[in-house]
Amino acid sequence: MKAKHLSLILGLLVVVLAVVAIFFGFANAFADYDGLPASRGTLFQVMFGQDTDTGYAALPLIIAAFVMFIVAAVVALISAVFPFKMIKMGGFLLAALLLAVGAVFVFFTSNLWVAANADRSYAIQADQIKNGVGVIGMAISALAGALLSVYCFMVAKRS
Repeated sequence: MKAKHLSLILGLLVVVLAVVAIFFGFANAFADYDGLPASRGTLFQVMFGQDTDTGYAALPLIIAAFVMFIVAAVVALISAVFPFKMIKMGGFLLAALLLAVGAVFVFFTSNLWVAANADRSYAIQADQIKNGVGVIGMAISALAGALLSVYCFMVAKRS
């Protein structure tokens, strides 16, 4: 297969992985642990702060990761479609960087949530909470997209 077609197909796969990472935000952010229910909501609810009745605080680093995933999907799509070598190389490298940094931010969701809500009466300790399906799925999808984007960079460099 030609490198041009390979970078197109793999670049579109990077876009799909970035979008999958975004859609993992609809899953539970935290898992059941030590009898505490995982009912603090989805990752989007935890990220942006839930309704005013509960008073949860928003998590700016996780919001930044969410924006990074959106930008990475757009950049990877542009890099996959455009035929210029330098645009492909730079775009795939930028997408890999955005996805990797966003995944690292997402891995720290439970610590950030505990820190942001420490002054609340319902706050729990960091060792009593663990990441759920939304956090783990989002981070793994983003890391897989970052690795594939690095491979796309190498394919674009070779062509």
